[in-house]
Amino acid sequence: MVSVCGQQRQGAFGKIALSPELEERLSVQFPEGTEETSLTSALASQSFQPPTGACPDDSTIRVSLFPPQTRGGLLRGSKAAQVFWKVDAHGRIVWTHGTVYHEGL
Repeated sequence: MVSVCGQQRQGAFGKIALSPELEERLSVQFPEGTEETSLTSALASQSFQPPTGACPDDSTIRVSLFPPQTRGGLLRGSKAAQVFWKVDAHGRIVWTHGTVYHEGL
């Protein structure tokens, strides 16, 4: 599970776990110090929803959701993703985390 806001967090789809592949892509493309707008623009171009606050007591932590996409055919199921990040007082990324949810085959 993901530890955000100082506690284990459940995602929009129940229990979530970090995705090593997504974690690596985020750290390479959006390392610490990157402008937040670079990340939010990239997420929007990939159909992620606009970011919202992830923690009621920390407005510097954000989350953006890639809504569930359902597949048909032989490999039925759905997939979704969440990206969490923290920004500093200058709008630069401090850290990122990514989770992926798969249901079905």
